[in-house]
Amino acid sequence: MPGRGIALMRLIMRLSLLAFLIAFVTFVVSAQQTRTVDAAYTYHAAPSQSVDEAKMIALERAQIQAIANEFGTYVDQTESITYSADKLNFLSIGGSEVRGEWIETTKEPKYEITYDQGLLVVSVTTRGVIRESAYTPIDLQVNVLRNLPDKKMVSDQFRNLDYMYMHFSSPVDGWLTVYMLDVGSQNVYRLLPYRRQKDEAFSVGADTDYYLFAPEKVPQEVSSIVDAYRLTASGDQTEMGQLYVIFSPNHFSRASDAQSDEKDVTELDFPRQLTYRDFQKWLSRNRKRDPQMQLRVHPIFVMP
Repeated sequence: MPGRGIALMRLIMRLSLLAFLIAFVTFVVSAQQTRTVDAAYTYHAAPSQSVDEAKMIALERAQIQAIANEFGTYVDQTESITYSADKLNFLSIGGSEVRGEWIETTKEPKYEITYDQGLLVVSVTTRGVIRESAYTPIDLQVNVLRNLPDKKMVSDQFRNLDYMYMHFSSPVDGWLTVYMLDVGSQNVYRLLPYRRQKDEAFSVGADTDYYLFAPEKVPQEVSSIVDAYRLTASGDQTEMGQLYVIFSPNHFSRASDAQSDEKDVTELDFPRQLTYRDFQKWLSRNRKRDPQMQLRVHPIFVMP
């Protein structure tokens, strides 16, 4: 009889554990549900801003506002990307971080360009899929650097032919890719993994400082695989880009791309590339499959 009592107790414990696991999975799935939302925003640009810059800001604000309307915000967080009147900053709407993320754009943004007392006004409408945050974001350190691979050189403002580096650090092991969108051409260039690497993504270790695109920061025997990048601006207009930094503690594969026939003004080959539409499709698929995947978007300005 004592043996049967112990066996019954074990059965009850197993059933309780199973019920707990089912409840936990149900909670996580519920917390990760997606919703389709319409987004709209009207942005009054500063006199120094171009139409492309104002359109990018208007779209970003529309997406953030739609997420905030649906899921609310966290108090006293400042990690969402928003903008001040004259330049882009990493701040948040109303001093709060939104409780979700924009996963996929399902309706191409539609812009209306007007002028109010001579100042540019951009209105945008779009539709997309958003997801409520289910995980605490990993505390990634991402810094874009100008001309020297040194954290003191953080900048989003570059001159023609300046070198661009990036500092990256994560508290956990994971996988990393980095892409650059040329706003003018709508081409997306793969910067990491490097062109000579066949890896699906760049492996990073926890608590390690990486200085990317800097051959001088790696052992000499592997420095030949590291691509260094110089940013160029043609003509007399400031050109814009967006740096997409994608990280996950789970393994993932980079987007399918092709070698470009283009060369820059220094006669160096352009990085491998794909269209912005194809890049967005790849990114949306991966973010839907992996709720722990994190995306950081850094604006880049290249002045002549």
